Amino acid sequence: MKKVQWNGTEDRSLGGTISYSSAVAVLCIITIIFTVFLWNYTDTVETNRWHTPTIYATCSYREGRNFTVTIEKIDPDAVRLNWTNFILLDDQARAVPGVQGAVWEINGVDLSNESVNITFNDRDRDWKVSAGDQFIIKHHDHGGEAMEGYALLLKFDKTGDKMNGGGTLLA
Repeated sequence: MKKVQWNGTEDRSLGGTISYSSAVAVLCIITIIFTVFLWNYTDTVETNRWHTPTIYATCSYREGRNFTVTIEKIDPDAVRLNWTNFILLDDQARAVPGVQGAVWEINGVDLSNESVNITFNDRDRDWKVSAGDQFIIKHHDHGGEAMEGYALLLKFDKTGDKMNGGGTLLA
């Protein structure tokens, strides 16, 4: 069927009718693109609005065990795992090779694996570093890298700043 324009000539446009399912698909794609944009924009706005969080933690060590660093308090209340990085520092404040990275990558990792030196235990399972959560660091005597005098440094990924003012001393 040919369409006729008002001046009597044939309509050669690609137009025509669009099906209902095609319209829904186009709207879904636009919604997904908008959501991704909005999610990234929100992260940018929060970064500009937030200051680096402050973490207060304690470390415990029992002979024959690993170091356990427990988050006692964090201001603000919690920080997303994907916004938090860790670095193990030796007694000269140098990064220990291979013991640094993103916290989400070590969440729930099994320390019995010989190649693993550190794990994060998200105790409330909210995918955030929050009070009560723990880092467990394998002691040198158990095949790990950590020794007394080393420190666990946490950094806020969005700003690159330290979250615990120089590290939590392993003692």
